[in-house]
Amino acid sequence: MDIERYIFDVSNYISFIDSSKVVIKATTKRFQVKGDNISTAIRDIIDYFTSPISISEVVLLLKDRYSENSLKSLISLLIDKKVLIDESYSEHLKMYSRDYLEKIRYYSIGEKTLESLVDELNSMNIGIIGHKQFIDCLLYELLNGGLFLNFNLGVTDRIDSLNTYKEEPTASITYFPNITEAKCLDDFVEKSDFIIVSSNYRDHYLYNRVNEACLKRNKEWVRIMIDGNYSEIGPLFIPDITSCYSCLNIREVSNMTEDMYVFDDLDKNSKIHEEQRNIQIGLYSIYHFNHLVSGIACSEIMKYFTGIDCNLLSQVVRINSDDYEVQKEKIFRYHSCPTCSERR
Repeated sequence: MDIERYIFDVSNYISFIDSSKVVIKATTKRFQVKGDNISTAIRDIIDYFTSPISISEVVLLLKDRYSENSLKSLISLLIDKKVLIDESYSEHLKMYSRDYLEKIRYYSIGEKTLESLVDELNSMNIGIIGHKQFIDCLLYELLNGGLFLNFNLGVTDRIDSLNTYKEEPTASITYFPNITEAKCLDDFVEKSDFIIVSSNYRDHYLYNRVNEACLKRNKEWVRIMIDGNYSEIGPLFIPDITSCYSCLNIREVSNMTEDMYVFDDLDKNSKIHEEQRNIQIGLYSIYHFNHLVSGIACSEIMKYFTGIDCNLLSQVVRINSDDYEVQKEKIFRYHSCPTCSERR
C-alpha cells in the first residue's frame, strides 16, 4: 500500500460546467476535464482529499462506484496538474502567509521548488542603475514581489534623494552615489549578483561600461531603455551564452536600410550624439509608463530565475505607449564581436 498522502490545494478554482465537463484553474494553467459524469467523479474524489489521505485509501473508499483504473487515472491527472499536492508540500506552504503565496506561487511551476526558490532569491544582491524615478518604480515592483531583499542602487540623478529608501524595513539597500565613475561601477558590479541598467538613450556610454565589467566578472545583466513614450526591454545578457551589448549594437546597424545607416553614421559622428551618450541620465518619460516597463521587466526576470520561458533571452521587447504596440526582435551573437568573441 502506498504511504504518500495528498490533499486538495485550496488555491485552485474548480467550475463544474455540467455533468460531463469540468474547468479547473490550477497553479500551472487552466484546463478542462471531460467525460460521462465527470463532475460527480471529481467531486467525490476531492471530498476525500480535504484532509491528507493516500491514493489507495481513496480507491478503496470509492471502489463500489468507480473502477480502480479509472480512479487511479483521474487522481494521477489531478496530482500532475497540482490540484492535489503531497502532504509535506502542503505543510511547507503553511509557513507562508496567503498574501505572500498569491505573489510567488506561480513561479513554482518552473524548474525549482518553492523552498529553494525563496532561499536562492532572498540571498541575491540585485544591482539597479538608472534615474531616480525608474528606480522608484522598479524597486516598488521587486519589493512587493517579496522574493528579492538585497539591493545595490546606482542613481544617476538626484543623488540628494537617496535617503528616501532607508525607510524600507524589509530590505537591505546599499547606495553607490558615484556610479558613473569607473572604480565605483567596478565595485558595484563585483557586489551584485544580477544587474538591471536603465537609460533614456539607446547608446548611452554606461551600457558599454557595464557590458565590459559584467563580461570580466561573469555577471548577468539586462538592459532597459525608456525614452518618452517608447521603451526597449532586453536583451538579458549572459556571458558566453547570449549576445553581449556590443553584439546588439553591431546587429542593429547591420539590419538598417542604407538610408538609415547613413543617417545613423552621421548622427554618431555628430557633436549632438556625443553629448547624448555622455549626458547624465535623467527622466524624459511618463511616470506610469515607467511602472509598466518596470512590471514587465520584473516579470521576465522572475521567469528567468525560476526556469520559466523568458522573453528577454536573446530578444528585445519594444513597446510604444501611444498605441501599446509590442514588438519582439531576436538578437543573435556576433561571432566576430570585438568585445566578447575572444572569450569563445
